[in-house]
Amino acid sequence: MKNKGKVLSLLMALLFMAPLVTGLFGFGSDAHAVDSVNVTLHKKKMDEFPNSSLENTGKEMTEFDRYEGLQGITFTAWDITEDFYAALDAVLTGNETGAEYNAKAKQVMDAFELSAAPNAVDAGDQTTDVNGEANFANLPAKNADGSYKVYFFEEHAATGVTIGQYKLILMLPLKEGDTELSTIHLYPKNKVEGEDPEKELVDENGDPLPAPNPDGYDFEVGQQIHYRASFVIPSQIGGLDNGVPRYSKLEFKDAVTETGVKFEGIDRIVVNGTQVNSADFLATHGTYTPQNVASPWAGYAGFNLAMNLTGAAGPATANYLSQYAGQTIEFFYTVSFTEKTPVDKDINNEFTVTMNHDGKQDESKTNPPIPPIKTGGKKFFKYSGAAKEALAGAEFVVIKKVSGVDLYLTAGADTMTWTPVAANEDYATATKYTSDANGLFEVTGLEYGEYYLRETKAPHGYQKLSSDVQFTVAKGTYEGATPQEIENTTKGGTLPSTGGMGIIAFIVIGLGLMTAAILRYRRVQFEV
Repeated sequence: MKNKGKVLSLLMALLFMAPLVTGLFGFGSDAHAVDSVNVTLHKKKMDEFPNSSLENTGKEMTEFDRYEGLQGITFTAWDITEDFYAALDAVLTGNETGAEYNAKAKQVMDAFELSAAPNAVDAGDQTTDVNGEANFANLPAKNADGSYKVYFFEEHAATGVTIGQYKLILMLPLKEGDTELSTIHLYPKNKVEGEDPEKELVDENGDPLPAPNPDGYDFEVGQQIHYRASFVIPSQIGGLDNGVPRYSKLEFKDAVTETGVKFEGIDRIVVNGTQVNSADFLATHGTYTPQNVASPWAGYAGFNLAMNLTGAAGPATANYLSQYAGQTIEFFYTVSFTEKTPVDKDINNEFTVTMNHDGKQDESKTNPPIPPIKTGGKKFFKYSGAAKEALAGAEFVVIKKVSGVDLYLTAGADTMTWTPVAANEDYATATKYTSDANGLFEVTGLEYGEYYLRETKAPHGYQKLSSDVQFTVAKGTYEGATPQEIENTTKGGTLPSTGGMGIIAFIVIGLGLMTAAILRYRRVQFEV
C-alpha cells in the first residue's frame, strides 16, 4: 500500500494539486510562532484539471517548474477568520481528535462561500507576474487576542482561464514539525483554454512571406509552396492513470480544400525553436500518412499524423511526448500546383488538431483562416477580318521577360521551365499553344503578372504576327472572362502564270511578218 501511495504521488506530480489548504494544526508548543507570513500563489498554465486531488504542502514544488507561468491573474486576499471559525464552531463538539478536527475544518472550507461571510476583511490584491506568481507579503498571522488567522484567496475571472471549483483557504499556523512556516507556497489548480493551432505561408527558410495582394498568394505550376503549422502540446500529455496514458488521442491533420494539388512532404519538425528527429514523431511514436503525393492528384494534399497513445505503445509515447509538454511544435511542409489544379480559384488550407483525454469526446481545433493560394490563366480567340472569322491552327509560345531577357515556357504535368530565347531560336522544346476550330486556346498554371504570346506558325494563307501579343494574368482573367482577341491578316495573293518563253517567239515572228509586210507595201508603191 505504501508503494502504491508513492506511485500515485509521483504520477500526480505531473498534475496540479487541488488548492485545498489546511494548516498542520499544531497542538502543543508554539515556541516558534511567527507574527506574519509571506504567501506566494503559483499560477501555472494547465490544459486540464487534475483527475485527483492532492494537498498543498506549503513548500515549493519543483515538479511544476517545467510548466509555464500564467501571467495577469488577479487574486484578492480576504481575512475570513471571524466567519470561518463561527462556521467551524457550529460543527465541533469539543471532543475531536486532531484528525477529526482537521476533517471538520476541511468540510467547512469546502462549503465556505465568500458571499456568506459578512465580516470578511479585504487584505489586498496581487496579480501574477511573468512567472505566474502573486506575492502577498507580511500578512498578519494572528489576531490581537493571539488566535491564528484564516485567509481566503479569491481568484478573479480572466479570459480563457477556467477557475477550478475549489476554495483556496489558508488556515494558520502552517507548520513543518514544530516550526511554523513564515514563507508559504500555494498552487491553485486551474484550466487554461487551449490555444488554437496557427498556420502561415513561409519561404524556404521558414520566414513569413510578405503580405499578399488582396486576393491572396499566387503561384505557378510546380512552384514550391511552403507552410508552417504550429500547436502547443498539452501540458499533461505525459500523464498516466494506473499506467494508461491520460491522453488517448493526439492527431495532426492538414489538408487543402481543392483537388489537384501535390503534397511534397514534411521538411522538418521543430519544438520550441529546436529541430527534432522527425522520424521519432513520424515513425517511432506516430503513424504518418501523406496525402496526394502522385498523379492523378485526385485527392486533397496534406498529411495525417496520429501519435501512438493507445495499446502497448501508449505509455512509451506518452513518456516521449512528456519532454515537450507545454511547448510549441511546428511542422514545416511543402505543396505544389499541378496541371490538375483548378485555375482562378481560391485554395484554402486547414491544420486541425484532435485530442481526447480521460475518456471524453474528441475535441478538435483548427487554425484561424489564412490568405488563400491560387494559380492564374488566360483565354484567347484567334480571328481574321471584320467578321471575326475564327482561325484554327495558329501556333504560339509563351514568353516572359526578366531583366531584359526573353524566356520561353515549357509546361509539364507538374513543372514549368523557363528557358532563355537563343539566337535563331527554333522553340523545339517550348510548349506550343494552338488555336482550335473555334479559334480558341488558353494558357493556365501561371502566377500573376505580364506575359507575351509569340506566334511561331500562322494558319495557311495568313501572315505570322511580326510582334508579340502582351497579356496579363490576374484574378478573374480566366474563370468567366472574355477571351483576349488576336487578329491575323492574309498574305498578298499570287496570280497564276498565263505564258512563258513561248509567247516571246510568237511576238518576234509577228513583228518580223509585220516588218516584211511594210517593206513590201513600200516597194509596190515605189514601182507604181
